[in-house]
This record gives sequence, C-alpha cells and structure tokens, in this order.
Amino acid sequence: MVSTAPGATALAPDVVVFAANTPNPLIHEFDFVFEQQIATNTAVSVSYIGSLGRNLPIFIDTNLFKPTNTITYTFVNGPDNGQTITAPLFDVPTGTPLRPNPLFGRITTISDSVTSKYNALVLQFNRRMTHGLQFQAFYTYSQTSDTGQSSQTFTSSNNVLNPFDLASKTDGQTSMCGITSVRHWSGSRNFSNIVDG
Repeated sequence: MVSTAPGATALAPDVVVFAANTPNPLIHEFDFVFEQQIATNTAVSVSYIGSLGRNLPIFIDTNLFKPTNTITYTFVNGPDNGQTITAPLFDVPTGTPLRPNPLFGRITTISDSVTSKYNALVLQFNRRMTHGLQFQAFYTYSQTSDTGQSSQTFTSSNNVLNPFDLASKTDGQTSMCGITSVRHWSGSRNFSNIVDG
C-alpha cells in the first residue's frame, strides 16, 4: 500500500491492487456417465463432462487513456496469410502526461471478471480380453470458451487487448478426437494396434 503518492517523474512506480470486493475464484466440475453391458465382457457408455469457472483472475492496467485510434496488422505466410486483425491503439493525447494519473506508471487491477466453460460428450466402446481379443474405442466432442482467463502464477501488468472493452478477450474452441485400440493374443504372440483419429 502506498500511503503517500510520489511526485510526478519519468520513473513513476507501478502498483498492483485488488478490485473492490474481490471474491475467491470458483471452479465447478461435474460428470454424468451411463454405461450398459451389451454382450459378455462388452459394454458401451455415454458420458457428459462439464466445468464452470467463476470469478477467475485477470490483470488490467487501469491507468491508460481510452484509445481513440486503431492499428491493423496483416498476417504474412501461414494458414492466415493475407488476413488482417485490427486492434485498439493507445496513443497519448498531445500535451498530456504519459498516464491519466501521472503519479504512477501502470496501475494493475486484479479483477475477478473472467468466466470459463467446458462441455464434452464422450462415447466409449470397451470389450475386455475375451477369446484372445480385446477392443477399445472412444470418441470425444468438446467445446470450451472463456472471457480471458490468465494462466500464470504471478501478476501481469496487463493481459487484456482492451481494458475498456473486456468482451474483446472472449475466446472459444471446439475439438473432436477419437482413439481405437485392438489387441489380439494368440499363444505366445501378442499383436496390438492403435489408431488415433
């Protein structure tokens, strides 16, 4: 805590503060499984897996002038070659100090504004070793989204694209994967095969 603000200098100190009434972060995880035997040593199952994150931390520099301009970047090479992305440009207004509050540099607020969500559907087929044959297969379809969760141990000075528009940090992703495994045992020979889809 700074009891007395320092004078306005080029080397104004940075400070880190918690947002008012910051609660503890919460993550709720849950799953539901339905499994049915369809033959000897053979079963199928359907699972739902979910996770909800609330009050997750993010670090916001609140000592910035509101952006009035934008800057556009163009991707060169790669899968997004030629595509563009436009981001806010944080200019310093002419004739003003470098920061709205010139007594400090970065004023990083630890905010609890991040939420996250994960949903997945898992289909599984399992045949235990029977007559020398074992077979396993599963398929997962999942979707995840968050509003800017920061995966780091220590504070960052600012890890949002635009502190004045936190919705611009929203991210989402959908993925699918499947694995099939077959194992056959005959006498002293063991044959196994795994196919990753």
